[in-house]
Amino acid sequence: MIYNKITQINKNVNFFDEDFKKYQIEQFKQIIADNFLKKRFFSIKKTYTLFISPKSYFKSKLKSKILLPINLDKFDGKIENLFIINELKKKNLSKLEILQSFLSMKGKKKIYFIDKILMKLFRLKISKHYFYRNFYLITLKTMKKFKYVIKNGYFLGKSSYNCFFFKSKKFIEDFKIVYSNLSDSESKKTYKTCIFGHPSTLFNLFVKKLKKNNQYFDYINLNTKSVVINCGVDKGYEIPEYLSFNIQHLYNIDPSGNKFLHPYVQTWSDFFKKKITYINKALYDDSNCYVHKNNQTTNLASIIKQHKINKIDLIKADIEGGEKKLIEELPDIVKNFRPQLSLAIYHVDDKMINRFCHLTYLPKKLFQICKNYFFFIGHYTWDRRETIIYCIPKEKYN
Repeated sequence: MIYNKITQINKNVNFFDEDFKKYQIEQFKQIIADNFLKKRFFSIKKTYTLFISPKSYFKSKLKSKILLPINLDKFDGKIENLFIINELKKKNLSKLEILQSFLSMKGKKKIYFIDKILMKLFRLKISKHYFYRNFYLITLKTMKKFKYVIKNGYFLGKSSYNCFFFKSKKFIEDFKIVYSNLSDSESKKTYKTCIFGHPSTLFNLFVKKLKKNNQYFDYINLNTKSVVINCGVDKGYEIPEYLSFNIQHLYNIDPSGNKFLHPYVQTWSDFFKKKITYINKALYDDSNCYVHKNNQTTNLASIIKQHKINKIDLIKADIEGGEKKLIEELPDIVKNFRPQLSLAIYHVDDKMINRFCHLTYLPKKLFQICKNYFFFIGHYTWDRRETIIYCIPKEKYN
């Protein structure tokens, strides 16, 4: 195996500085030391050198060495946020003060007095869509309308996702169905918090999650024979982590191909190019795609046929709402390959009666399609987006 878990390394670790300096992520050294090296499972006497570039790792003649694939997902988010929050905690701030400082540092508006009242009395949080400039005045025109909002379960949040939506009776019923079909208590708690939780509860969930698995990597089980279809790439932050399992092959589907890969990710891509195929097309359509110029479109069935794929161990999809169409293709794929699934369910859909229905509609569809599967929910940010459902065949669950 290429990758040895960082949790198995003792404190005697040297960092290969050229790697960290080259990719301008020097701050990772202290974050790794503070948050991962302390969590060792056993004690070993050797001193290891930690590499993050496969080129440097395999070129080195050192015997005691570790290659760590850093998942830069949300480089201005997950790891950097861990650093920011740790620094804020050192100042002995209250949770509300940490939240205020954190949001301010992330370029968000500060939480003002009226917002604190709203959060406390009505369990509401400020929203860029429903407050104007620095005055934070609710755009609801009348008190009658405001009472209607409170009574019927609208929510204001620090995001365009789930910030303000009506939870109809049908939505509540669907939520209960999804909730009851999730396979562990942690998933149920996470799912409920994502939809109904107080903003501070959601923030605490995010902080708690920072030291755990990266987005798309909870619950999944990969090995050297695994074939992964990665739908949605952009900077490709998850690619080194997939490759760290020394998988058999990785198919990356994105209209940008490898054009926007982060330089660090490109290093892994270049080194393991025999294991990677880039498919420069948009899945289904490009109406919500960040790359809009002359995109060719495709679907999973065509890709499987064209590339003669006879084995699929994991399908990951975060394709700006295209997951709905992807799921329509899954019955035959699940029947023939029984892959693990890691799918985004947080995107809004303005073509549906309830634009937030992916949160309930997609899981319900997956329950019907994926027989003898376990179902889990993961959430990976401080607001209400980045919610992932994991569907794991029972025979592959570890």
